Amino acid sequence: MVVQLSVSNRSAAERDLSALLARVGATQVQRQPDFTFVVVVPQSRYGEFTRGMAQIGSWQMETDRSTVPDPVRVAVRLVSRR
Repeated sequence: MVVQLSVSNRSAAERDLSALLARVGATQVQRQPDFTFVVVVPQSRYGEFTRGMAQIGSWQMETDRSTVPDPVRVAVRLVSRR
């Protein structure tokens, strides 16, 4: 699953994303140089994770699934709003 998260400040969003991951019991498994973070979220906390992303910025699913596995592996790409 790939999510694009549009934010006004990528550094602040990175900090907020880290706090969100800790709050929902998720782990970051990879960070790529283009501000893409691969994370693993427990399925039971996925709803809280998506609500938390909405508080960080506006997000859009680039790929979608009809079912959500457990755990959920998500690539979150932080992009600057223009």
